[in-house]
Amino acid sequence: MPAADDRPSYAAVTEDAGRFSPAARLLVLGGSFVLVIAGMRAAASILIPLMLAVFIALLCLPAVRWMQRKKVPEAIGIPVVLGVVLLVGIVVLASLTNSMQSMMGDIP
Repeated sequence: MPAADDRPSYAAVTEDAGRFSPAARLLVLGGSFVLVIAGMRAAASILIPLMLAVFIALLCLPAVRWMQRKKVPEAIGIPVVLGVVLLVGIVVLASLTNSMQSMMGDIP
């Protein structure tokens, strides 16, 4: 393992960064941005469900914590909250389906 003295100081690193022109920095930044966006578009089939799962988990967290404060075990609280989320989702989908069917019937 290298000694702490072998590492470049912060000042040395920032001086090295100053050697590049603003145009070169802008090109590197722009290229990096394009690569990140292209990677996200390529991984969209994985990222979208993952981000949706994280969003739903964050929405459910207060309900699970509330149940824990009321002395409901976590092993019971999580399935209860997930069941409520699924039930609400089913009701919303059924309502949307009925609305869409009635709207389709009203179209001449």
